[in-house]
Amino acid sequence: MVVDALQAWLVGKLAGTIGDDIFLQPYKELDMLETSKKILLIGASLIALAGSAPAMAASAENTRSTVSEQSQQQVNINNASAADIAKSLKGIGLKTAEAIVAYRDAHGAFKSLESITMVKGIGSKTLKKNSARILLK
Repeated sequence: MVVDALQAWLVGKLAGTIGDDIFLQPYKELDMLETSKKILLIGASLIALAGSAPAMAASAENTRSTVSEQSQQQVNINNASAADIAKSLKGIGLKTAEAIVAYRDAHGAFKSLESITMVKGIGSKTLKKNSARILLK
């Protein structure tokens, strides 16, 4: 319980979201510990956190990117404007979006996701980044 309190305090402190005593106030057991034991607990917590910090950061980043991707709008490249395509697809600016629309106008509707790579400026990496966002309805 004391170690959990220290770990929570250290995480909050490192993140800059809490002050020095917010998590420690409810844990009166800390007052009863000798200073040397407090130092040992803090050291052990720091070692534990050092090992788990990259995992926590990666987990937070994955959560952010998943939420961000889910909130991204899908776009039907067979009837969307160049502005809508540029706004919805990663790595596609207005110029490339205009090239998509021009290709569509000249050759007809895209029949598969891979066919968008026929547009100059769109390669397999760009398609991979955007495959979940592209609709062909």
